[in-house]
Amino acid sequence: MKNWKWFLWAVSIMFTLTVNAVAQDFPKGPIQYWNPFNPGGEVDIAARAMQPYLEKNLGVPMVMNYFPGAGGALCWSKLAAAKPDGYTVGGFSIPHTILQPMFMKDVAFKTDDFVIISIVEYTPIGLAVKKDFKTNTVKEFIEYAKANPGKVSCGGVGKFSGHHFATLQFMKLAGVNLNYATFTGTSQVQTAILGGHIDAAFTNSTVLTTSRDQIKVLAVGSPERMPQLGDVPTFKELGMEFFPRIARGVMVPKTVPRDIQQRLWELARLPISHFAEAFSSTERGAGRSGDVAPRRPCTVTAQLRSGDAVNLSSGERRPLAAFRGRALHAVAGIGHPGAFFDALDAAGLDVEPHALPDHAALDRDALPFPAGAAVLMTEKDAVKCRSFAGSDWWFVELEVAIEPADARTLVELVLQRAGLAAAGVHRG
Repeated sequence: MKNWKWFLWAVSIMFTLTVNAVAQDFPKGPIQYWNPFNPGGEVDIAARAMQPYLEKNLGVPMVMNYFPGAGGALCWSKLAAAKPDGYTVGGFSIPHTILQPMFMKDVAFKTDDFVIISIVEYTPIGLAVKKDFKTNTVKEFIEYAKANPGKVSCGGVGKFSGHHFATLQFMKLAGVNLNYATFTGTSQVQTAILGGHIDAAFTNSTVLTTSRDQIKVLAVGSPERMPQLGDVPTFKELGMEFFPRIARGVMVPKTVPRDIQQRLWELARLPISHFAEAFSSTERGAGRSGDVAPRRPCTVTAQLRSGDAVNLSSGERRPLAAFRGRALHAVAGIGHPGAFFDALDAAGLDVEPHALPDHAALDRDALPFPAGAAVLMTEKDAVKCRSFAGSDWWFVELEVAIEPADARTLVELVLQRAGLAAAGVHRG
């Protein structure tokens, strides 16, 4: 029996070393990037903007593949079943990937089938009407829609997408009934409203800015007026607490080995200035007219709320200074881990990021912190860290600030989906 224990222990060590070696050697060949929408849409713009920087960091080509349909659900269903080797990644849109599994019975994926590698940008959604439509303001549009229930056609990308959700929210807030028309991508929505095939559209800010001379933009969902649309009011200005937006980035199936996930996360960390430059040049060259300024990324910062760490098991408090000089591994709550680790670095701690353990391993009632506002750290070997159980985990509380302020809603939505509260997250 003793020999068998030694044999199993040796096999386990060999497997661990092999997995680590494979991760460090990753990638050896091209990365397939699966796009859930048509070429020229927002996800494509984000992907093309990232492509040169990701290829530089990865050292291999990133090959674009397009699988439009069902508001992105077709692609995400395929991605959930893709070979989990890290060589297939996909673009995502939030809230699409949250709403569709909740309300569509025929989708073959769940929100937690994926792990987000990077959130790249977010785009406000606005309301526009075709050039010759009879209304010029949101007030007039609501009055016309009430007088013509179900007759005003309003386009968007897919069902239970950010655009569909914005349309449903607007109908509820305004007390109107619109005829929602679905398209497979943003470029198709743009073509339809420019050609007068639909009356209106809830669509992305890039369409609003690049086509503004050929359509009438009535309002935009940003918290403040956009510089590119300075004469267009926000919904908030018009008395509507309504901030529709979509976040985009890169994700992989959660079945991809954690070490490969970590490797992708490390290679995908790009300077924000690169994205500003990329979005500026890509949007001007994406087959659209007009001078479009780069989008302002969502910036998350964090600072220590206390100079102590708390042991999850015993409740013992220990000053962070006691952890200096030790090799630490840390797990960030839901949010932007880069900001969290920056805060620990500023405290003089040598911390390596570690993949979040399976949600099944969490006893949420026992966690003494709000996800998104804390970091757990341990001195335990990262390969063995698979849950928060035991006395090796220490809780470090953070104060998290998010700018732009409306990004808070996105964080709250994700936390709500995870069954957690957004306590400790505040607007910057």
